[in-house]
Amino acid sequence: MAHLARLALALFTLLLLGNTPDDGSYVYLPIVRSTQAIPQIGGAGVFHEQDCQGLGLAIGQNWITRRAYVPDCAVFIPNVSCTVRRYGDYRNGRLQLQEAAVNLPPNYSGYLLFLNEPLYTGQCNIDPYNAALLYWQTVEQYPNACISSPNFSHLAVLKYGDNIDQYIQAIADNAPDGVAFEGFCFWAVHNYHAPNPQLIYDLLTTKMGQWGDGDKPIWVTEYGVAQQGDTYNMMRATLCNPRIVTAWWYAPVGDYDTSLRDKNGLTPLGQSYLIVMSLYNRGLLCL
Repeated sequence: MAHLARLALALFTLLLLGNTPDDGSYVYLPIVRSTQAIPQIGGAGVFHEQDCQGLGLAIGQNWITRRAYVPDCAVFIPNVSCTVRRYGDYRNGRLQLQEAAVNLPPNYSGYLLFLNEPLYTGQCNIDPYNAALLYWQTVEQYPNACISSPNFSHLAVLKYGDNIDQYIQAIADNAPDGVAFEGFCFWAVHNYHAPNPQLIYDLLTTKMGQWGDGDKPIWVTEYGVAQQGDTYNMMRATLCNPRIVTAWWYAPVGDYDTSLRDKNGLTPLGQSYLIVMSLYNRGLLCL
C-alpha cells in the first residue's frame, strides 16, 4: 500500500510540476551521500564554474529553477524547500505537501534539506502542523536519507524561539504510530545577523540542546553580509565554529546585496571575501 501511495504521489507531483512556472521548481542532482565528507566552504543559489575556481565555492543548494546552470565543480544538496510564494498561497503551503523529493530514488541515502525559512513571509510560510505532515511524508519516502531540521532564518532564531519550538513539537506530536521522533540528522540555519553573528549560533546551539540534539552538527546553508558589511566578523564566527561542518555564502553571482560577483567581475564584497578566505586557508583566521 505504501508503495502504491508513493507511486500516486510521484505521478501527481509530476503533473503538478508540469503546470508550474519555469522559474519555480527543484534541482536535485548531483548529490552527496551522507557517508561522504562535504566541503566546508560553499555557496547557496546559482553560481558558475569560475566561482569554484576563483572563490572556492564547491557546494550548495539549488531550489531556484530547473533551467539553472549546474557547474561540474559543485555538489548540490536536494532541498524540499516549500517556497509557497510562487503560488500566491501563504495559508498552509498545502501544495508543497505533494512536492516532496520524488525525483530521488527511494533508497536515497544522502543529505536532504528540509524547508526554506518556514517562519519568513515570502519563503516557506507553512504552519507547524502541515510542516510536520511534510516532514513525516519525506521520512516515509526516504527512510535512509539524512534529513535536516527546518532551515530557520536568523530572525527566527533571534526573535521567534518559541515558534521554532512549535514546529519541532508538531513534528514530535505527529509522528506515525509506533514511531518516535529522535531528533534531526543535522540542524540548518541562515545567518545574516551582521551585528553579532555568533549570537545566532549560540542561541541555536542552546535550542538544539533543549531538544536533545546538542551533539548534532550545524549546517549554515545561507550566510552573508551586505556590500558594506563586516565580512571578517561574519566569516570568522561562521568558519571558526567547530559545530559548523559546512557554510554556504548566499548569492555569489547576481545583483543581491550579498553577491560576490556581478557581470563586471568581483564585487567589493567579493574582494573582501577572498581576503578573509585567504586568512582562513592559511590557518590565520581562527587564531
